[in-house]
Amino acid sequence: MKFGVLIQDVKDLADGLQNITESIFAASHQGGMLRLCIQQIKNSDTLDIISRACEVDYPDISEAVTVKRDVMKVEMLQHDDIQDGVDKTKDAADDSSLRMVPKAFKKNPPMATM
Repeated sequence: MKFGVLIQDVKDLADGLQNITESIFAASHQGGMLRLCIQQIKNSDTLDIISRACEVDYPDISEAVTVKRDVMKVEMLQHDDIQDGVDKTKDAADDSSLRMVPKAFKKNPPMATM
């Protein structure tokens, strides 16, 4: 009788642990999916609305939105830096002093070597 009660207690414990871990996994999975969805949002205004709506009751979601906005800012700064480099290259190419070809090359262009 005692052995049967012990077996039942162990089964109940295992069932309880399984129920707890299932809900933890579900919450963890749900949080991961939510972060993935947030990472796909491209509109800054939408991110601001989500952040303000969640900052008190769901600080984890608000934090994920903050991370996404920070990533977007870095991407924008990198894009601006690249565009500035392209613009400077175009300006330099448009500079007539860079287009000057030495007269020697105009009359006798360098021969290709094989």
